[in-house]
Amino acid sequence: MEPLEVEPAHTPDEYQALVKEAVSQIRSGLAEKVVLSERTTVRTPDPLTSAVMLTRLARAYPSTWVYHLEDVVGASPEMLAQTEGGRVFSRVLAGSRPVADDGELEEVDRRAFRSDSKELAEHAFAVDSVLERLEGLAEEIEVSPEPFVLRLPGLEHLASDVSARLRHGTTSLDVASRLHPSAAVSGTPRRQADEIIARLEPHDRGGYASPVGWMDTAGDGQWAIALRMAHLVDERTVVLQAGGGLVAASDPVSEHAETLAKCRPMLRALRGEHGA
Repeated sequence: MEPLEVEPAHTPDEYQALVKEAVSQIRSGLAEKVVLSERTTVRTPDPLTSAVMLTRLARAYPSTWVYHLEDVVGASPEMLAQTEGGRVFSRVLAGSRPVADDGELEEVDRRAFRSDSKELAEHAFAVDSVLERLEGLAEEIEVSPEPFVLRLPGLEHLASDVSARLRHGTTSLDVASRLHPSAAVSGTPRRQADEIIARLEPHDRGGYASPVGWMDTAGDGQWAIALRMAHLVDERTVVLQAGGGLVAASDPVSEHAETLAKCRPMLRALRGEHGA
């Protein structure tokens, strides 16, 4: 089998320099958290079919929400808004640890991950943004007492589940439009984070990190966040996009490694590797 042609938008040094610039602006007080993303163009020797990619993703990542809409395909671990019977559920992911060879963190490393002040700060910003935006739409809001670790092949995340009772007449689309973009994919405060992102990312994000889902005639539905994804350009070209949340304590090398790890699910699906 011929190899894929993989071409990141930046060299490692270039991307890490962008991370340093974002962290510098955070430390100067312009924002508290910024989610920076990177694009990688992948060309395949054989024509792509979205159906095969979806099948591989669903088989390899059964705990995710697999999606395909227009030019975007992926397997998201993050549910922005799921509503049913007058209640809403949202799963917030922020804070990640890459794991080699699709293994798991050692227990001592997982305990350190769960208590890491940088990761907890990044996670708290994301959870708080969801809780604040649910005000006025929902009541009796409940949140995980502390972040738990969500284990996926090659990556572990800090996660929190949020649930609440919706006010009468509120649809899943109402909730998704209020929550998006949360601090998990934009930053805090949102306006200032978006301004930094616009300066450092020279391209429109397209479908990356957008809500993707469905809603029925009763207003219930599911809206995941388009992560672990690819933009379909033509039958032999896709553009992967992945990113990570930056706070004042972020390390550019570690953040670059995290971004690369988040591209792994789509690369495996494109290669047709075992389990994907």
